[in-house]
Amino acid sequence: EDISNRNDLAEIWDQGTKYIGARYKTQDADTTLLNNAETVGDWTASGTASAPTLDQVIFKEGSGSIRFTVTAGTATMVNTMTSVTDANYLKKYHFKWIFLDAAPASITIRLRVNATNLLSTTVTTQFSGAPFAPDQWNLIGHDLNAATVTGTIAATPTFTSESFSLNTAIAGTYYVDTSYLRSWELLDYWYYSVNNVALVGATTGNQE
Repeated sequence: EDISNRNDLAEIWDQGTKYIGARYKTQDADTTLLNNAETVGDWTASGTASAPTLDQVIFKEGSGSIRFTVTAGTATMVNTMTSVTDANYLKKYHFKWIFLDAAPASITIRLRVNATNLLSTTVTTQFSGAPFAPDQWNLIGHDLNAATVTGTIAATPTFTSESFSLNTAIAGTYYVDTSYLRSWELLDYWYYSVNNVALVGATTGNQE
């Protein structure tokens, strides 16, 4: 559709479930790339995660992703990033793309000032609300205004790293790709209905 004219918002379907889709790029809202997941040295594996490796065959964005191996249990990946100082972080969401070999019980995603001062959320679905999808890229995100605060976060914090944990993970090969910090906007969803008005005496809408 003509992006300059219509359909900034639309109904979309994913495996039989209807969602509202928004064309985010036209809104000029603030977005910051945190890590492109293409430098192995940025990544450290712990728990049941191991062997972070650059993979240039399976990736979501850019030209590569970080592949890592998981044995059963809690698998944690930490990445350093170029420091981001943000006084408006409470008005933003933190997003990360993760390719799941199998669906974990939950995923804990963290944005960190350091290892002891951070914001975290444990989610049990993709950001869209859809269940975790095995053998697919899953967009994981959380609202920083609703995140759990560990330690102390300044009014204008400087974030230096991120991490995520696959909780009750199943053994396999997983991948992680780009992560972002993105603001949000309120949008009007325009629609037309032929049954918005009820005539006197009618019990349901029966007129345009």
